[in-house]
Amino acid sequence: MQCVEMLYPERSSGMKPLCVRGYRNTILLMLISAAIFMTGTLGDASAQQSPPGQVLSAQELAKRSDALDRREKDLNAMEADLNARLAKLKDLESSLKTMLDEAKALKQERMVKLIAVYTNMKAQQAATLMETVDENLAVQVLAGMKSRQAGEILNKMTPKKGAALSEGLIKFQLGKDLPNKP
Repeated sequence: MQCVEMLYPERSSGMKPLCVRGYRNTILLMLISAAIFMTGTLGDASAQQSPPGQVLSAQELAKRSDALDRREKDLNAMEADLNARLAKLKDLESSLKTMLDEAKALKQERMVKLIAVYTNMKAQQAATLMETVDENLAVQVLAGMKSRQAGEILNKMTPKKGAALSEGLIKFQLGKDLPNKP
């Protein structure tokens, strides 16, 4: 019978090579046991992690498995918490959007009422009041009026204020800035 595998083949001192074909499992078991014994992981509860390539005991593997299970549970709990927070944020976003839409509608409604008030005034009264209010507000009111009424009000204002509101009205209607005066 020829041996295919030999233990210590470099020792060729005339001794017959030791055939390990039939003893492979036994030798592997002995090597694993020796490695475990030499690393101190056999029965040692304080061993945390073994370097790569080192054989781990069943206890160490069970500890690692338990630790991974705990981490997985923690991650699942964190994921559920984040999903709940995300749902709350989406609800808040929806309610904020609704509130903003309501505020915008209310502002628009109030602007329509203000335009109606200025429209029902005589041109001279409206011109006198518009000269004292904020320019942006006056422009929005004038933009909401019929052109004929807005023209009469602008005609009753001082030339400087009428020109400024006319320029603001043009910018408002065009939606872009006109070049500044030099």
